[in-house]
Amino acid sequence: MTSPTKPKSKRTSAAKELSKKASPMAERTFLEIVERRFSRRSLLKKGAWAPLLAMGGTLLRADQAKAAGSDRRGGPQDVPRHGLDFEPVTMTSADAVIVPEGYEAKCLIAWGDPLFTDVGLFDIYNQRVDEADRRAGFNNDFLALMPLPHYRSENPGRGILCINNEWAWGQTQYPEWIPPFPTGYATLGKDQLDMVMLYTGMTIVEVERDGGDEWKVLVGGPRNRRVHMLTPLEITGPAAGHDWMKTSYDPTGTEAIGTSSNCGGGVTPYGTVLSGEEGWPANFAFQRSLPASDPRAQIHARVGMQAGNSEFRLERFYARFDGRQEPNESFRWGWIVEVDPYDPASKPKKRTALGRFFHEGAETRMGNDGRLAVYMGEDAAFSYIFKYISSDVVDQKGGAAANSTILDEGVLHVAKFNEDGTGVWIPMVGGQGALASWTQAQVSFDTRFAAQTLGGTKMDKPEGIGINKKTGKVYCVLTNNPARGAAGQLPPDAANPRANNVNGHIVEIAEDNSDASSLTFTWEIFIQCGDPLKPADYTYFGGYSVAEDISPISNPDNLVFDLEGNAWIGTDGLRKGFPGMNDGLFAVPTEGPDRGHLRMFMSAPWDAEVTGPTFNSDNSALFVSIQHPGRFGLVNAPTSRFPDGGPARPGVVVVTKKIGKKTIGS
Repeated sequence: MTSPTKPKSKRTSAAKELSKKASPMAERTFLEIVERRFSRRSLLKKGAWAPLLAMGGTLLRADQAKAAGSDRRGGPQDVPRHGLDFEPVTMTSADAVIVPEGYEAKCLIAWGDPLFTDVGLFDIYNQRVDEADRRAGFNNDFLALMPLPHYRSENPGRGILCINNEWAWGQTQYPEWIPPFPTGYATLGKDQLDMVMLYTGMTIVEVERDGGDEWKVLVGGPRNRRVHMLTPLEITGPAAGHDWMKTSYDPTGTEAIGTSSNCGGGVTPYGTVLSGEEGWPANFAFQRSLPASDPRAQIHARVGMQAGNSEFRLERFYARFDGRQEPNESFRWGWIVEVDPYDPASKPKKRTALGRFFHEGAETRMGNDGRLAVYMGEDAAFSYIFKYISSDVVDQKGGAAANSTILDEGVLHVAKFNEDGTGVWIPMVGGQGALASWTQAQVSFDTRFAAQTLGGTKMDKPEGIGINKKTGKVYCVLTNNPARGAAGQLPPDAANPRANNVNGHIVEIAEDNSDASSLTFTWEIFIQCGDPLKPADYTYFGGYSVAEDISPISNPDNLVFDLEGNAWIGTDGLRKGFPGMNDGLFAVPTEGPDRGHLRMFMSAPWDAEVTGPTFNSDNSALFVSIQHPGRFGLVNAPTSRFPDGGPARPGVVVVTKKIGKKTIGS
């Protein structure tokens, strides 16, 4: 707390005057943390705290008109540097993908589209279970565009698009669905639930740009593939073969069947794709049937496993999802899955050394010594940010085969953020220190509790993590946490400074010596989301001072960086901060005089999350997932008609520039 004898800065005092209508508790806790945390140099840089003081688009479907609304922060502005010369779009409730003038957005692939020549066009009213694993999966999330002909190539016009298919949403999948959600799953037959499983996981498909600069899917491409909830996967690392991994159909505990809840991910420097399993408890029923004294029961309770029926009701036809019959099956889910997209015959692997929790992503960077670091967040309130560091150095020329144990032999760490802007990565090693009574397999199974035991910092719902290749800095997205500061909950702290954090924020980490292998770092809050014109939102945008030029943003979920080092941020739940408005994609410089000048680049269709943004190698194409459009509608009564005017289907949009330089943003 600031000493009562120390003069308050005029800047902070003014902020207090302008925020008198805000909650007194929220005001006091936030501003005390600000005063403790930010140096005078930080506050004065380009009027860094000024936001606290002041506090025409292209449609995907030509027949769709923009919804009426404020044009605040849209239209012509002073062009920021770093190549972001677009005129920002405005928040809207229109059921369309809207991008700036001069850009074009087209749906490249949507749920049900054929991957192989032996299946025809998708008909939502005549779905066939024997075709489901030969079509694009449902509810796409993380995207990775892997170059062709090999992972070291720089070809900007051809690649393998790897798409996470996070989960099913039966009411927009099946005309037969009987509301409400989720109990409607109980009315579906076995074939339909089989399709729920077959449309979940990953879609791997070759794409290319034709002579007219149009991107297309290569139906029948030799590397096209589906990985889903019925695919065999190898279990590796410290939990492989453990008694808790063994089931009646796999007494070795080394081969899992299926992956699901595939949310965020990452790409390794040797050409594989990492896919994080996030909300796997929804698959399982009767997980509280073990005696309370059984340590497995305690772990089930800590991750929120269901006491009754599963959300998807898979236990009606598959005994392995019933905890009374297979109490260990759920331990085989919740991992990072590694897939080699260049070899369609390869077996995906669940890498247990990276921990078991609600994986949002797995961003990689090599340390100065050649070892691999994998950064991960857990999508849960008051959870943690993790970093795995391999024991061996990466063989960058050897591909997947030469690096087969990189993700098995290493040390997992949890982040601790100190009030003074420093931080440490605490090793999570069984048999040592506070984990002296743990085995490494137990650390893997119960990663969240191990992090708590070690004193990691509980963050406000850590989701996407991105690495700016131009600067080496790591950015951690904290989507929201309304429970922060509530009765009986943790109060704000330096890294999570806002009570009732409904809008979320982004933390910027600089590893010491810019070394991903380092165990110490410094950190700053890069963006504190909300409306910069509302003092009660307590926003901060990297020090950028012209609040009127900043697009409002809420509930950031994921991000990626372009060649200039600008961050592109997708949101999930923007309407929590701005009721009635659609989610979107926002671009912001991270360095230089325009650092923090955030502007809205894309607005999504109704009820759709924007996620998985990724660029091709020369930034001439931007690929974005449009997940669960119109998710509360029905097939026969849709609330969104993305992408083609029929019942809503999640899909991947590709954005290109049609005038001037072809690089996105410039």
